[in-house]
Amino acid sequence: MLLWILLPAGRRGASVRIDYLGAALLGGTLLSVMFGLNQFGDGGLASPLPWSLLALGILLGASFLLEQRRAAQPILPPALLRSQAFMVINGINLVYGRPRSASSRWSPCTPSSRTA
Repeated sequence: MLLWILLPAGRRGASVRIDYLGAALLGGTLLSVMFGLNQFGDGGLASPLPWSLLALGILLGASFLLEQRRAAQPILPPALLRSQAFMVINGINLVYGRPRSASSRWSPCTPSSRTA
């Protein structure tokens, strides 16, 4: 309800075209890469499954980027990827956010037990 009030009147009836192909390619890319990285823990570096999934993720990611150039209303506009500010923020997120996330995952959730 609040969004209806705050959204400018010019945007209420705007025609929106959902990029279903782009959504499917992006989802497939993320799924393939994340599952492939996860499989390294089970099969190790010698297993072909994680490498195959990563290769599939790269292929789907390249297809996603090419499809976004042709989409009428892309999920990730190509102009955004050329923006220096966007790339800097994502670089900071990669350098700072990932180690922070990993450190919180590997730190113990409960205090260590003490023997008296």
